[in-house]
Amino acid sequence: MQEFLHHLSQPYNLAISVFLGMILLYWIVSFFGVGLDALDVDIDMDADGGTNLASLGPLSGIIKFLNGGSVPLTGIATFLAICTWFFSITGNDLFNPEADNRTGWIILGISSLIAIPAAKLITWPLAPFFRKLRESEIVEPILGQTGVVISRKVDAAYGQAEVARKEGAPASINCICPEGEIPRGETIKVVSYDQQSGLYTVHPIQNPPN
Repeated sequence: MQEFLHHLSQPYNLAISVFLGMILLYWIVSFFGVGLDALDVDIDMDADGGTNLASLGPLSGIIKFLNGGSVPLTGIATFLAICTWFFSITGNDLFNPEADNRTGWIILGISSLIAIPAAKLITWPLAPFFRKLRESEIVEPILGQTGVVISRKVDAAYGQAEVARKEGAPASINCICPEGEIPRGETIKVVSYDQQSGLYTVHPIQNPPN
């Protein structure tokens, strides 16, 4: 245990440990229903996985490789962090017993690369489950329904809204508003859905389209 704590306290392992701790904190906060918006953090993702991959730039290729079209981005980040942490701790224990700082950072970098195919193997069997889960959540049509903006804003690029349903929990949707910005807490109406981007188009109730 003492040797494990010694490796864990090294800067290279401490960095990934802190990152993993932040992700676990996210899940704890989400589990108790607080949500990241309550912490005033503006992140283009939601707890049940919707993400505008196009907005992530070069990372979109890696995320798609890791089944990002089906598995929630938060889930992918969690598995990547766990794998990187495990490989880094194990690698430094085996190949860096003297806890050399330079060697430790190199092992961390290699661990982060190895974590990508490892996370792919973990998320691959989960993808069908999340696809079915997402399909079950949109069985009830939400086009034409009203909802509330839950992200900091909805604009022409991205945003999130929550739409109440007659059965089951409210649906969290990724959406855009071509007309301008709609701040958090404002009421919107869902008017269309683009299958290619996975985004809904919404309009503010206060200023409905002609």
